[in-house]
Amino acid sequence: KWEVAESASKQERRVFAEACEYVKRHPDVTCLLFEKTDRLLRDFWMSHKIAELLYKFEKQIHFFVGGYVIDKNSDPETFLRLQIDLVFASHFIANLRRETKKGLLEKARRGETPFRVPMGYVHNKTTHLVRKFDETKAPWVRRAFELIRSREYTLESCREKLFAEGCLKRYFPWKSKLENTIRNVFYKGIIKCQGQFFKGNHPA
Repeated sequence: KWEVAESASKQERRVFAEACEYVKRHPDVTCLLFEKTDRLLRDFWMSHKIAELLYKFEKQIHFFVGGYVIDKNSDPETFLRLQIDLVFASHFIANLRRETKKGLLEKARRGETPFRVPMGYVHNKTTHLVRKFDETKAPWVRRAFELIRSREYTLESCREKLFAEGCLKRYFPWKSKLENTIRNVFYKGIIKCQGQFFKGNHPA
């Protein structure tokens, strides 16, 4: 039994792919059970994977809520139903993606944070506003900016200096983490969303 909780919008459903590989390696697994078609098919790009299961590996797929079964010998009407279900599932995902992007962009236009805040800030989960600093981590973010701004430190030597001064290594576990931090315009009071920049309501 495989429980797939991955986002429908992801182009690579890792757990689902593992399940497919498992049934391919086990000829004794002849039937796959899915609640509905959209639990199996999420987009047109997956069609070839389903065809492979049906034709190459001769699997039979049962949709126990949808109420039909499909295999390589199914009649054209059953395949038509599968294709129609795919059209609706693909449209639902594409529309959901579009509406989600619109919602995030609107939040950014209002100066609100449409995503997880970076290290050093406190995100109020009730009001969804960012008004306070995390006083445990924020001082180390400020210190990182000070050291880099002095032009006396490389990214690596900046990390070493921070650690020597007492910064926990988990705050900047990699050099890339430090680089992403000092390049993040959020610390300047700016929100970047979908390639656009907006003035944020949060403190710089």
